[in-house]
Amino acid sequence: MGNKWFRNAFRDARSDNLVSPTGYTGGRKDEKAEGREMLNQLYLQASFGQTVASKHPVRKALRLYGGARARAWLGKVQSSVTGSSRRLLSLEAVRSSCALRGSHYAGLRDVALDQVRGSEGRVDDFDADMMPIDARSKGRWLSVARARQEGVTLPPVELIQVGDVYFVRDGHHRISVARALGQEYIAAEVTVWEVAGPLPWERSGAARELALQPV
Repeated sequence: MGNKWFRNAFRDARSDNLVSPTGYTGGRKDEKAEGREMLNQLYLQASFGQTVASKHPVRKALRLYGGARARAWLGKVQSSVTGSSRRLLSLEAVRSSCALRGSHYAGLRDVALDQVRGSEGRVDDFDADMMPIDARSKGRWLSVARARQEGVTLPPVELIQVGDVYFVRDGHHRISVARALGQEYIAAEVTVWEVAGPLPWERSGAARELALQPV
């Protein structure tokens, strides 16, 4: 199915004058590189069995991803200069260092994205602002970004609330794309954890670093 999809997508790209059998058809040098990148993304998306309605959402998604990666790189440079942490907080650290008294489902709510500062299992894939730092997530990230460009309604994300901080259980890419788009809130299914004892970032002083980081 994936190969058939890719052949159709490639044919559509040719009909839009994105490519020709011998390469990109005209345009500036940056457009040529962009066209090649778009075809690479078409191939990645073939595994999801998606169709391409037009070239424009893919192009916008690629530009958005480039901007998000640039923000992640600048954040890394800033971190090396200031010595402040740019890592997401780890929910595993909460599990291992605090006593969980209980939890309850808090329902569906709009959560401020600048309060989403942690992750369950993906701390090496996104930085503290949820910008992508690992290229392995590119395919999924672009799929979500393209869906947003096409006006697709995406399901709520799943968050764990510990104190005033939210950890992502499901929906890392949706949150990352929302941040890249400048969105301030996101619909989320929230579960609240009630824990005993000081939280890991309170003991380590990470709470102060989080307050100083740009959002």
